[in-house]
Amino acid sequence: MSAEVEVPDDAAPAHSSDVDSASENPVADGVAAVVARVAKVGTSGRKKVTAAEKRARFQERFGDMSSEDILAQLTGAWRSTVYEHFKPPVVLPAKADGTVMFRFVCKRYAHPSKHVDRADYEDSTGNLKRHMSGCDPDDIPEVELITAYAQGASYSAARMRFYIAMWCARHHRPFVVVEDPEFRQLLKMLYAKAEIPKRMTVARDVRLIHTDCKERVTVYLKVNIQSRTDQSVVY
Repeated sequence: MSAEVEVPDDAAPAHSSDVDSASENPVADGVAAVVARVAKVGTSGRKKVTAAEKRARFQERFGDMSSEDILAQLTGAWRSTVYEHFKPPVVLPAKADGTVMFRFVCKRYAHPSKHVDRADYEDSTGNLKRHMSGCDPDDIPEVELITAYAQGASYSAARMRFYIAMWCARHHRPFVVVEDPEFRQLLKMLYAKAEIPKRMTVARDVRLIHTDCKERVTVYLKVNIQSRTDQSVVY
């Protein structure tokens, strides 16, 4: 069985494997700063909501509605394209603690063992996206070309965000440029699973990088000024 249970995106820790040693590479240093700060504040910058709070809000909203009616109402409001990768979800029997799970079965495999389970009160698409990204692509020439390129590439989502933020900041590019269809198609052509940030994410990353760089420059100047002062006293 390869089932997955959905957890909130903002609960996932930053992976150090996405970045190099900060002490040896200034670019990796900046990437590490972005990853660490985003992980600290969450991807949205808003206060994190606990599972208990989500469940309470969910129960307040839907009350005594049946799970099937709730699912029907929720699916009508879902807008993410990730749901297109799965068959229509089904309601699973309630657990001992009363939690009801929705099961999303992958269309690619069309087998019950390839699925993602998510609590009815959750709306995070993190595990759905991770499953979709890990699905084996169809054996078509276009995908084979992309796969061949990707095998020799050093892609990581963290570096993608860092370089885009630096590109926009250094060359005065508007953040909205990352939402141009042609720009996104270009990156997807090079790597089909590239995670391209939205303009608000780029704006937030630029602010985080600026704050981090300011702190580092301050420390650097303090250390060097102190060192020069010590040397002048000796001489």
